[in-house]
Amino acid sequence: MVYTLCFDIYGIKLKVRTQNFAISEILKKIFLPFHINCSSLIHYDLDHCFDPKFSVAEIIPVINPLFCKKEFWIFHSAAVTYKGKGFVFMGRSGAGKTTLTKISLKLGLKIIGDDLILLKKCDKEVKILPMFFALQKKDKSSFDIISLKNFCKKAYLSAIFVLSGITDRSSIELIKKKSVRKKEIYKNILWGLDEAIVKKQLSFIEGLLLYPIYYFYSGKDILDNPQMLIQFFEKVI
Repeated sequence: MVYTLCFDIYGIKLKVRTQNFAISEILKKIFLPFHINCSSLIHYDLDHCFDPKFSVAEIIPVINPLFCKKEFWIFHSAAVTYKGKGFVFMGRSGAGKTTLTKISLKLGLKIIGDDLILLKKCDKEVKILPMFFALQKKDKSSFDIISLKNFCKKAYLSAIFVLSGITDRSSIELIKKKSVRKKEIYKNILWGLDEAIVKKQLSFIEGLLLYPIYYFYSGKDILDNPQMLIQFFEKVI
């Protein structure tokens, strides 16, 4: 049996087919706010069957070109809000994005994304938008579904934290050198497949460099004292 699901993600319409019931249920949950009735669609931008061993990593290469066409840029990052401002955590897998996201939830903050987010230029600001309404588990193969009330559907970027290294004591350090800031962002954007798109992405990144970008060094102390995260946010706003 083939299960067909349809989604409208910021105007990008997707039709996804899978032969696995469990996968269809996961997709319904993580794309819940975007779920629409297939019969209401006239045109589909995507028609793709997923492997039974579904993971987010599988869907991203398929949908990234669609988002690029509308200049929604996918980043391997997490994002949370504090006092209405958006803070992005960039870093490799295992750097602590999900940990800081969960700390934010414990503090009563709202999250925008846990592992993948969208950034889009909006007038003179950069808007942060969620892709998935769920938290990935460490093995990347399953999700913790949390209440939509804990998610923020959009926020404007205030600062970027690059998660770098584990220390005895948590701290942040402003990255002053432009070439270093640029290199760190390069690591976390999902690049387009053609020259025209890449040029647009490079231009977008130049705009991101106008925002404060910090190295975020994580220590066990922030697990014992989550309020430290609030203190870091207060330092940069």
